[in-house]
Amino acid sequence: ASLVSESGLSKRARELGLGECLLLGRGEEVTGGRQKPSLLADTFEAVMAAVYLDSREEHGISIISRVIQALFLPYFPEDAEGYITRDYKSELQEHVQKLFGIPSTYELMEESGPDHEKEFTMAVFVKEKECGRGIGASKKLASQLAAENALQRIQEEPSLLQVENFS
Repeated sequence: ASLVSESGLSKRARELGLGECLLLGRGEEVTGGRQKPSLLADTFEAVMAAVYLDSREEHGISIISRVIQALFLPYFPEDAEGYITRDYKSELQEHVQKLFGIPSTYELMEESGPDHEKEFTMAVFVKEKECGRGIGASKKLASQLAAENALQRIQEEPSLLQVENFS
């Protein structure tokens, strides 16, 4: 799953130089749009869709399958470890769901910086108890970092999420 996450797809797009092929507006160009993971991942997906649509008349699935294998197979199994990024939010969610049967929640604690360089501080809560914080250039990244922080705290301090602490 992590190979086809935004992070994984943007890495592939970067390796293929897709950022240099983008037509961007002046504002996006100035703010580093060619390196933005979301734009790169979307571009990668669009290129894969174009390859599929262009080839489906004759060979469709077999061509796109070969393209995808050529692009992703090198990352299995030897290099996969350095390429794969963990989804801390999902890990935390599964852990909390197993313990309490409820989702963890995320709250924006602070937003700072100029519009082109925002910094977000997110906190993750379990039953209204703050378990971790993260700071990032997007709410999504800050939430991932908050979940990572919470998981580290839980590993170091298992009593943090003991059921009796939430009565």
